[in-house]
Amino acid sequence: MLTPRNFIGVTIAIAVFSILSLCWSMLQPPDGGGMRADSYGTRSIGHRAILETFEELGVTVHRQLRPPKPTELADSVLVLWDPRIQLIDADPKWLRDVEPWLQQGGQAVVAFDDEPPVSVFAMMQRQRAAERERDKQEPADDGNDDDIVDDDDDEPSKLPKPSLFELLGIGKLEISIVGDPETDEDVQTPTQNASPNKRNELPSESELTDAIREAITASSQLEKPQRHSIKATGVFADLIPAGSHIELPVGLLYEINIDGHEVADAIYVVGDSGSEHCIAARFTVGKGHVNVVSIRRLISNVNIGSEDNILVAAALMLNGDRSIVFDEFYHGATIRGNPMWLLSTKTYGSIAVSLLALLAFSVWRASVFLGPPVEESPAKRRSIAEYLDAMSRFLREAKGHGEWTLEQVRDGVLWKLRREFGLPLESQDHSRLTAAMARKDPRRADKLNEVLNEVNAVLQKPRSAGERRIAQLVQRMTECLSKTDTARSAPKSPK
Repeated sequence: MLTPRNFIGVTIAIAVFSILSLCWSMLQPPDGGGMRADSYGTRSIGHRAILETFEELGVTVHRQLRPPKPTELADSVLVLWDPRIQLIDADPKWLRDVEPWLQQGGQAVVAFDDEPPVSVFAMMQRQRAAERERDKQEPADDGNDDDIVDDDDDEPSKLPKPSLFELLGIGKLEISIVGDPETDEDVQTPTQNASPNKRNELPSESELTDAIREAITASSQLEKPQRHSIKATGVFADLIPAGSHIELPVGLLYEINIDGHEVADAIYVVGDSGSEHCIAARFTVGKGHVNVVSIRRLISNVNIGSEDNILVAAALMLNGDRSIVFDEFYHGATIRGNPMWLLSTKTYGSIAVSLLALLAFSVWRASVFLGPPVEESPAKRRSIAEYLDAMSRFLREAKGHGEWTLEQVRDGVLWKLRREFGLPLESQDHSRLTAAMARKDPRRADKLNEVLNEVNAVLQKPRSAGERRIAQLVQRMTECLSKTDTARSAPKSPK
């Protein structure tokens, strides 16, 4: 039964469980269960294998969950491998702070391409893009092409946000897929290609079902690998021997458009026809440089052990004694949304400790300190005289208490005398009692007859006698008793 006490207990238990679960989640690494495409990922799209490979080789490598700050990077190589565009647009400040660090000699590795993520949202955007293409190609029923309206024309103009490469001081840089002439633009996310009406429109049940089915099957399908020959120039030629190869999934070869940039250090994929496609290039930023990679699947768990992929990754990331820092802040692997994480920081933790100390001091000052217990006094019993005195005071408050008291004393004296002279206790024959008394003590018998006559006269006329008169009659009746009955008992001698 849910009583108020039980309800309060359940509420307290839920609160304690919530706080403990928050503390436990704060202590655990934000690995997402190994499902994401980051250095925590253990699935095929993740790249935890290269991090553990570097650790086995004795390279100092760690993850950065907080925003990248130049003061914490020091002599490190910052690896931004496939950061999320949404997080870059939301927090570009930290990347702007990285550019001065690069100008002073910092080094970074950036990997980015246009491979759509395997998610339900991406599948829905892809389906809608295909539907718009079909609608543009198919003529209208009435033959009037003016009815076809391009949703992209209605999109309001917006100020372009700086790209990842512009924030790092490289400038504009284009990455496109090899073999698709239509894809010759800056890297964009699926949400940038969708029209405002389509983005705000809720998906239908059939679209949602198809998107979920496609996302599940895409993540479980085995990708067909493709072997590519590579050629390195500049500093990469000293690290990657001639005749090396890399292995990638079919259809995921992207190239960097280096036109307009002076690039001396680069890695190219050489096609069967002899065409060269730049997949990695080193761009100088002040005294430092940034290695840009166009294929993020180069170091994925499923491809890192194939051909010379690990050799190419090492040439891009390793540089002397510099440690490697994998940025996870722009992957979303942070403690956002966990209020208990604030207590682990210096500012919020010190404030919380100060408040708890102030609260403890206030409670200590307001508390009552109990001294030693007082000895319990033994229970005292009242004497018979005290009870009689209390009852007499109580009965005296009633009307006719004098006559009632006089009558009770008379009956008690007569009952005591009948017992003394061996007469029946219930007998009401006063003459028999006085006759028995006259044979043994005539004087007492005369005194009894005299006082009984006066008492009967007072009882027959209520309120005829005052308290003094009644007290005198009571005293005279008690004098008729035996001396042994009226005398006080002597105190007992101590043992």
